[in-house]
Amino acid sequence: MRRFFYVALIAVAAVSAACGGRNKKGVPPEVPNDSIAVSEDSTVYGLACEGCSDSAVWLLPPDASDPIPYDIVNAMRRHKIFGKIKTGDAIAVVVNPTDSTVADMVIDLDQLKGTWCYVVMPTLKNADNLSKSAQEHIIAMLPDSIKEAYYQPVEYGFTLKRNDVASPVGLLRSLDTDDDNPFVYSDIEKYSAWSILNGRLVLTKQVNQRIITEPDTLAEERDDGQGERKEKDEGDMPIRVESKSVNDTADIVFLMEDSLVLRFKDRTQGYYRQK
Repeated sequence: MRRFFYVALIAVAAVSAACGGRNKKGVPPEVPNDSIAVSEDSTVYGLACEGCSDSAVWLLPPDASDPIPYDIVNAMRRHKIFGKIKTGDAIAVVVNPTDSTVADMVIDLDQLKGTWCYVVMPTLKNADNLSKSAQEHIIAMLPDSIKEAYYQPVEYGFTLKRNDVASPVGLLRSLDTDDDNPFVYSDIEKYSAWSILNGRLVLTKQVNQRIITEPDTLAEERDDGQGERKEKDEGDMPIRVESKSVNDTADIVFLMEDSLVLRFKDRTQGYYRQK
């Protein structure tokens, strides 16, 4: 299957033309798209047509063929319609595997795009072994001047853009280098790309890995004529840094105009849309 994103103004014009039928010459309306093939993705992509309701969604395929209706009654009951579907919006439909006329899930991709944030507070340095209540007690005992200077909320999150591009929101450099600062902020997830895979949101980041270029030479002969061997110090070996793509996959739990909830494998995170 293919994944498609559309230029908004031209796309709306294409929807109006397609939902109203083909032109007299039988030439289908042009639907511009930026497509990326994802072989594992069974999601159907297109534009929402006129006629979408609480019981059905009409999807204009990327090839501008006839709009396809999908029954969404059960999806509505199961709260699997994410976003308020609007005519002309790019949408993603997860089709029922046993009934191709039924949509198990619908995502409004245009409403999913944007900047999503949540508030992060710093934690005490070197306090991993302290309970939450113990940390709160220590923070309460700190002078107000220290808390005013360093114990401040920060927005973290990400921006989802067109053409599968993502960017991080938050601290891109450390603010805890001050020796007087008793707090530390968590690392930001530096997402650079995003996609939908079978109805799930996939956020991609680049992670740097240190690789020893001579893994098989941990020992070397001593050049002292005694034939003894000594372990080669890892610090003496050439090391290169390679960038590796890592995906964080999340289920979309809730999506409306100003709110998003994602369920990752280790947590459920709520977001608000940054204006």
